[in-house]
Amino acid sequence: MLANFPGRTAIRTTLHLIADLVPLTSDQRIALFRICQESLTNVASHSGAEEAIISLSWKDDTLRLTIEDDGRGFDVQSHSGRPSLGLLGMQERARLIGAHHSVVSRPNAGTTVDVSLFVSRNQVQEVG
Repeated sequence: MLANFPGRTAIRTTLHLIADLVPLTSDQRIALFRICQESLTNVASHSGAEEAIISLSWKDDTLRLTIEDDGRGFDVQSHSGRPSLGLLGMQERARLIGAHHSVVSRPNAGTTVDVSLFVSRNQVQEVG
């Protein structure tokens, strides 16, 4: 997904992986991938950004996925009554895996999508 993104969009991407191996189920892995994919689609389609930063970090049994851009942003409050299908899809995917999902944005100040998922280090990873 990230390998071709800068070539297709002219948006620089930076990936920060600050996470040890985290035991995730296949549903969790797929949901996080799809949320990241939709976030980058929104960056490419709507933000006018020059850069997108994707971070994956792990702290105190919480896995955090963050996608930030330096684009034009938008007024989250004005979209709250009529969120886009992409934003609704990300929210629903997060809900289905028990994650907290938030979007923080301001006009001319970029957008940050944040997903926090509690994952016990003792959770057994699905084989697949």
